[in-house]
Amino acid sequence: MPNQGSKGKEKKEKPLTANNTRTKETVITLEVYNCDTCGENLSGIVSTESER
Repeated sequence: MPNQGSKGKEKKEKPLTANNTRTKETVITLEVYNCDTCGENLSGIVSTESER
């Protein structure tokens, strides 16, 4: 972010992202007991997929 009113005699800033940044992702798995749409009991069904 350039300084307002500066004469610009120093090196120009580069608005680039650092190459050594890290992202921390937390995954939480919740059990589903009933279908939200029809109310069917899902406790005996094995999960085959997950959503993000």
